[in-house]
Amino acid sequence: MASDEKKDNAKVKAGDIRPFGAMPVPKLTPELLTVVRSGEVYSLEQIVEPGIPFWNGHPPLVIAPYVRHGDMPELAPASVGNEITTLPMHGGTHIDALSHIGKWVDGEIELYGGVKAKNVTTSGGYTALGAENFPPIILRGVLLDVAGNHGVDVLPDSYGITGEDLKRCEAAQGVSISEGSAVLIRTGFAKYWRTDNERFSNKGAGVNIDGARYLAGRKIALVGTDTEAVEQWPFDAEGPPLPVHTYLIVENGITHVESLFLERLAQDKAYEFLFIALPLRIRGATGSHIHPVAIA
Repeated sequence: MASDEKKDNAKVKAGDIRPFGAMPVPKLTPELLTVVRSGEVYSLEQIVEPGIPFWNGHPPLVIAPYVRHGDMPELAPASVGNEITTLPMHGGTHIDALSHIGKWVDGEIELYGGVKAKNVTTSGGYTALGAENFPPIILRGVLLDVAGNHGVDVLPDSYGITGEDLKRCEAAQGVSISEGSAVLIRTGFAKYWRTDNERFSNKGAGVNIDGARYLAGRKIALVGTDTEAVEQWPFDAEGPPLPVHTYLIVENGITHVESLFLERLAQDKAYEFLFIALPLRIRGATGSHIHPVAIA
């Protein structure tokens, strides 16, 4: 192994970079509990079932019986059933691990923290920045209902959400983005979940690079949306591909949660809450399914 590769791997092992990026170490403090007022609990996960949208290139959802009731009569009078389920890590409501996105630098692909992708890539996943590094996520959460603030049920196709959009939404709702918070952005695109999958996957409103810089400047822990990609899709053709993913994940360690269900939160005007999500600790994975909840 070349000396520079040894240094890269030693950097990861020595903990010089945070394997979960901007995410704080979880701690349920009295201050954090003050955001809970009514105690209402909201599920923010879209239901996993046949017909949900996926980008091209993702393996399909499969839910197939493996053992049916009655297949194991030796267990009588008990009876069991189970199934095999396959679901791409970036399908349904999920969180991006920091190994998910990289960028080309001087002819090599670098991940968050300058980790070279070639040094941590194996046939069994990534040896650094994988989903197993996520802590339990317990954060102050803020909903920014950008669609509602624009006076519409759903934003126009491919609308780019700017920093000014986010700032105005904060002011209109009477909430502010604080350091270390989870910022959830409602575009209204949940309307197209299973009703217009092509539009949901390929024409999503989302944060543009200006909006991403605004969020990073507020030092948030994560950003989530009700779309397949947190960012405006398709992205600005005149700029680099995946500008928001690259800027937030690779350059700032701010992860994304995608395909959230935010309609009930918006309906109840629950703009501040306790956000809880538990990523699956799958070693080397580039993401994880999650069932996030908001307690308002």
